[in-house]
Amino acid sequence: MEPVHLLESLEVSYVQASHGKRFVNSLIDIIGFYVLIVGLGIFYAVFFPEQVESIDDDFGAAATASDLWLNLFVILLYIGY
Repeated sequence: MEPVHLLESLEVSYVQASHGKRFVNSLIDIIGFYVLIVGLGIFYAVFFPEQVESIDDDFGAAATASDLWLNLFVILLYIGY
């Protein structure tokens, strides 16, 4: 029995999006990114309030392990964007 190729007759044609559509898509991406950042900030503040309160207390102090994890998290968000 020979294998059946279901996508053999499929013809794909790519159409470049217009400038307006690309601009709107980039705006949606930026808005979505900031919604994600604010949502994660709220999540962080709700579930780790002691870390948020310590930001003002430890300002200028040596970096702790939680500060390093927070910085790594922010860097990963930038990479993801």
